[in-house]
Formats: sequence, C-alpha cells, structure tokens
Amino acid sequence: KAARNRLAQAQANLQTADAQALQAKLAFDRAQRLREAEAVTVQEWESARANADATKAMRDQASDAVAEAETALDWYTLRAPFAGEVLRRDVDPGDLASPGLPLLQVYQKDHLRFAVAVPEGLVAQLEVGQALDLTFPKGSIVAKLTRILPSADPRTGTVTLHLSLAPNADLLPGVLGRLQVAVGERKTLVLPVAAVSHVGQIERVQVVREGHLVPVTIRSGKRHNGLIEILSGLTDGEEVWIP
Repeated sequence: KAARNRLAQAQANLQTADAQALQAKLAFDRAQRLREAEAVTVQEWESARANADATKAMRDQASDAVAEAETALDWYTLRAPFAGEVLRRDVDPGDLASPGLPLLQVYQKDHLRFAVAVPEGLVAQLEVGQALDLTFPKGSIVAKLTRILPSADPRTGTVTLHLSLAPNADLLPGVLGRLQVAVGERKTLVLPVAAVSHVGQIERVQVVREGHLVPVTIRSGKRHNGLIEILSGLTDGEEVWIP
C-alpha cells in the first residue's frame, strides 16, 4: 500500500511539474519573440530562460521519481508466468515472506499434467508421444506421454512419467487417477459386471440351460470398463443371463 501511495504522489507531482514546465516554456517563447523585437530587457529575457530551464529540470526529476516509484511497486507485485487461477494461498497480508517459501499456487486449467510412478521394468515398453489410458472417478480419457524422467527412485524402483491432459478433460488439480498400460495380450472370458451376483464371498452367474436359469459359481479376475474377467466356472459359448 505504501508503494502504491508513493507512486500516486509521484504521478501527481509529475503532472504539476509538467504544467509548470509548459507555462515556463510558453513564457520564454514569448520573451524570445519580444527580445527579437527589442521589446523586453536582457534581464527579463534571461529570467524567463532561467525559469524555463529550472522548471524543465524539476519536470525531469519528477519523471525520474515516477520511474523509481514504479520500480519499487514492481518489487511488491506478484505476477504469474501464465494466465491461470489461484488454487491456494499460503500466506496472508502482513506475513513475512521468506526465500523458498511458496506464496500462492496457480494453475492453468488448459495445461494440466498427470504424474505417475511406474515400475522401472515397464519403461522399456513406453516412449514419449505414446497415447495411454487414464482412469479417473469421472471416467476414462486418453493422455499423451510427454516425459519420462531419466532416473529411478532407489527406494521404490519406480520411474516418474508426465502425461499431458486435453484442455477439455474437466479435471481439477490433485485428483487421483490410474494409468493403464497394456503389457501383453491374452484371450479370456468376460461378462458385464451386472451379470455377476454375490452370496457372501461366492460369485455366481445365471446360465441358460434347456430354457432354464441355472446358478453357476464362478471365480472372477480383473475389471475394466464395466466388464469382469471370468477365470473359472464358465466355458466359451455358454449363454449367461444378464439382468
């Protein structure tokens, strides 16, 4: 606030100095014309010239004061390196700032990045520019792998990946997601999740046999996009009732 007040005062002083310098210059120009016509004395002409020089010097000093005040205010002004929104404020007005202490957290909605740690052995199957599937509470999206950090974490044996998200991803900073990487292919039976019912720890499906529904116990595996893997209990070609 003090820096803003100082700048406002310096700008007001500059306006006053501008007006005084202009009036003095006009008076000197008039004295110059009268001097050429020998209508004023030498002393009057010199007085007008001295006044014009003095007010110009005062105007220059006032301009320098404005520049100094603007520089001082700039030191107190926080500017983000990009246009964005404030996500969090870590200090309050009047707090003492310290080197290395964050003041604000700002993010760009259209430039979000997803960071994930993967096993070191998986990195050989990835390359920058590759499209990968990410799953969030709101659904799944495809993201682009933009960077593979060049070193692994010695404690966990993982490598961090950075993926860029589409501007219309409709995600907020800090949301948790899951990276899905295909490491191979295999044939398996799958059913819609709705086809599987539970009785305690037992999983069952209703199989159509001779026009009747017969409960069959199964063992399931992984789930993905509303489908569930069937590890045992069914064979390919059996008709399963889906509610």
